[in-house]
Amino acid sequence: MFNVAINGTAVLTNFDIYATAKANFTAVVEQFTATANSSGQIVIAYTNGTIDQPMINGVEVLGSSTGCASVPAAPTGLTATASSSSVITLSWTAVTPPTNCTINSYSVYRSTTNGFTPGSGNLIASGVTGTTYSNTGLTASTTYYYKVEALDADGTSAASTQASATTQAASNTGYVSINAGGPAVSNSGGGDNSFVADEYFSAGGTTYSVTNTITIPASIVTTAAPLAVYQSARQGVVTYTIPGLNAGVSYIVRLHFAELYFTAAGNREFNVAINGTPVLTNFDIYATAGASYTAVVEQYTAAANSSGNILIAFSDGAVNQPMFNGIEVLDATPCSTVPSAPTGLTATASAPSVIGLTWTAVAPPPNCTITSYSVYGGPTANPTTLIASGLTGTTYSNTGLTASTTYYYVVKAVDAGRHIGSLGASQHYHANL
Repeated sequence: MFNVAINGTAVLTNFDIYATAKANFTAVVEQFTATANSSGQIVIAYTNGTIDQPMINGVEVLGSSTGCASVPAAPTGLTATASSSSVITLSWTAVTPPTNCTINSYSVYRSTTNGFTPGSGNLIASGVTGTTYSNTGLTASTTYYYKVEALDADGTSAASTQASATTQAASNTGYVSINAGGPAVSNSGGGDNSFVADEYFSAGGTTYSVTNTITIPASIVTTAAPLAVYQSARQGVVTYTIPGLNAGVSYIVRLHFAELYFTAAGNREFNVAINGTPVLTNFDIYATAGASYTAVVEQYTAAANSSGNILIAFSDGAVNQPMFNGIEVLDATPCSTVPSAPTGLTATASAPSVIGLTWTAVAPPPNCTITSYSVYGGPTANPTTLIASGLTGTTYSNTGLTASTTYYYVVKAVDAGRHIGSLGASQHYHANL
């Protein structure tokens, strides 16, 4: 016979398992409702009663009888902001959970089609626990549309109102500029290019930042980054892998440094290698700049490897650890010519609601690469409505069409300089029931 108390309140006194069950080896279940204490706990205490000691087999604390039974409301206040040619940041208002519910996470959807319907095919992030999201690796001068849904234990909300933003135009001489250890930085106040927030780095290292004024020597003004880039840094053994380049093609690799901690030479010496080739050995920022809080720019030419990557590795040298502020991979011979119009465009109705398009690949101009194709379509001739962009192949399937309707199409090519070619051949076909 023993006693049980829940949060100090007796619920069983001199409880006799055998007497309750009328036999041994027989299960007994006792159930109570209790409120968690001020520390968010339920304390279940077993104490001796009139004879022998307590024996228990299982303990369960379950959700209340009025658990979460409502999906959340749709998120509100969704905004999209382009902070560079390849990054759009989203923010929205936290959803108030229904009674007895908790908002577990948010899902983010993206499309290049206005008024799109969220689905598994355009889900770009799930399990987001905050109310912000940074969408990276985007195409310059492209409009992206976003919607967000909230999830609780009962299900998924309706989608938020759509928000959109257009990525900034890419510099004809730039591919990517990264603010190592810091956020996106605009060059509106000076600097060679705008910089995106830190990306493409391996695990490891730490970040460091200061508010000190940075000196930009006159000798590097034309290649210097925006001032704020030199006020933040990444430290430690880290490798940056810059993807999406053309294998075997040469690029300019521009590295930005400023000593933000030591006030004398000889305190920090580290190494830098590009695609496995050393370019800086026991590099001392202070000794090179002649002072702390002073910008240094080191520039090299390197070819992308067979995977279309450039790897920039920072490693320990004679003393202390690496510190670096910015990384740029720039076009050595920029693309400056508009591509020709696609040819051989054909459209074939393959079902009552589907038309398939094919066209001939465009030969890129000198120093250029055809990065993608854009498709325009609609029920009127010479359509101007964009229905697909970023296509890397020479085919496209337009679905969800109305039967027995004539549709017109135009295809344009986009090259590495973000130049859009003139109109491709227009075709018109109709889908038959």
